[in-house]
Amino acid sequence: MGSRRRAVAMLMNDVFAVPVFDQWLVHAPLHRATAVCGESLVIGLATDMLPEVSGDAARFVEALQGPPAPPPAGKTGRFEPDFLGIIPTRSCNLACRYCAFGACEDDGDAMDLSMARGVVEWMADRVAERGDDVLAIDFFGGEPMIAPEVVETAIDTCRRLAVERGWRSRTEMATNGYYDGKRRDFVSRNIDNLMLSFDGPAEVHDMHRPLKNGHGSYETVAASAAAFSAGPADLSIRVCSTAGSVGRIEQDTEWLCREFKPSYINFEPLRPTPESARAGLAPPDPWQFARAAHHASRLAARHGVRIMHAAAMVDALRSAFCPIGRDVPILSPDGKVAACYMLEKDIREAGLNLHLGEAGADGRPVIGPDDMSRVRQVAELPEECRTCFCCRHCAGGCRVAMQGSRRREGADDFCMHTRILSACRLLDRLGCAELADRLAEDREAQEKLALRTSDLIEEWELGRGSGVRVSGVGSRVGQ
Repeated sequence: MGSRRRAVAMLMNDVFAVPVFDQWLVHAPLHRATAVCGESLVIGLATDMLPEVSGDAARFVEALQGPPAPPPAGKTGRFEPDFLGIIPTRSCNLACRYCAFGACEDDGDAMDLSMARGVVEWMADRVAERGDDVLAIDFFGGEPMIAPEVVETAIDTCRRLAVERGWRSRTEMATNGYYDGKRRDFVSRNIDNLMLSFDGPAEVHDMHRPLKNGHGSYETVAASAAAFSAGPADLSIRVCSTAGSVGRIEQDTEWLCREFKPSYINFEPLRPTPESARAGLAPPDPWQFARAAHHASRLAARHGVRIMHAAAMVDALRSAFCPIGRDVPILSPDGKVAACYMLEKDIREAGLNLHLGEAGADGRPVIGPDDMSRVRQVAELPEECRTCFCCRHCAGGCRVAMQGSRRREGADDFCMHTRILSACRLLDRLGCAELADRLAEDREAQEKLALRTSDLIEEWELGRGSGVRVSGVGSRVGQ
């Protein structure tokens, strides 16, 4: 027993525990081990005095004695982008009431076609250098299809180079779906993975995402959703959830699954912006959002559809939540290359510098080692996240949004619903669906789990009465 205790004790810096009613959810992500157990095991792990256990708890303890997976780590050494990001234009044909990109007011030029062609050729050289066989491009906006020639040029170049070198090509696009049938058909046939922003039935979608003239965009976007679902592209639907629409999540899930049959639905809580405040839109209550998103996952599963929450993907170990940390260069129409598609002014207001370099007229970026190193440091897991049981899965969330949110009241909403949903998904994975459903319904239990400053067992102290407490229980602001 003594040797087992010592072996386990060495690993406490990556073993976490959170309360679920009168039990504990223990999670060791690097050992791929999770269990629901009583307090005695948690005390034993914290004090190096393990009790005799059986079943899932015993398997958890045994897993801790095996070699852990290496911690997910960001890029090192040579610049090796996982994919290429292209912003064909910053302009948009909608005037979404929560958009902070200023896209509806931007009538700027589209990317030069020679630049679009050249940056794909440059990316192909990077793929060859690392010995890969997939040439991947993601299109961001504005709305990419306002500049269809840029998209077509990039895709044609990508496919030509892939064929010449015996590779596969992969294309993704974030789109609002507001365009005619010809462009709709092109997108459906030429984009492998589509993320369509579509906020629900007409009464919600048109309120959130009107045209610049104030008219609704629903009919056209719904037609695109139907065409995409019938076509070869893999369709994901992104829904922005607000205080006014969070109560509809479950019924809208049923409707979206029935009408459009997407592969995924991604409910994203509104992030407050000056634009959303002027429009009278507010973020959803995090407890209500977590409850609704959890129950929506049950409804969607009956249709073979998955509900996604990017920060609560507990099946994977991640070092990065977004393109930052994956060496992804994102080229803007003006030739600037950054590690993020958000506006430079917003990135700088968050106190960050994600500039990577510049591309000349030939589209070939020049990325300096100092810029690359600086961005890689931004991608490192924030210190305040390291004690959270989600940290190996969430990877700290969006660096720009979370860094900026430290200055805003209520900035812990993201962390709270991420922690609740992650716990529910871990419980589901253990076959504890009823316990997950109870947690999603119980506000007091949610608060007890979510409002903790540390889940690391190595930071626990023996207390009086209950036996164990966590130091500094409180709000996880700014994680």
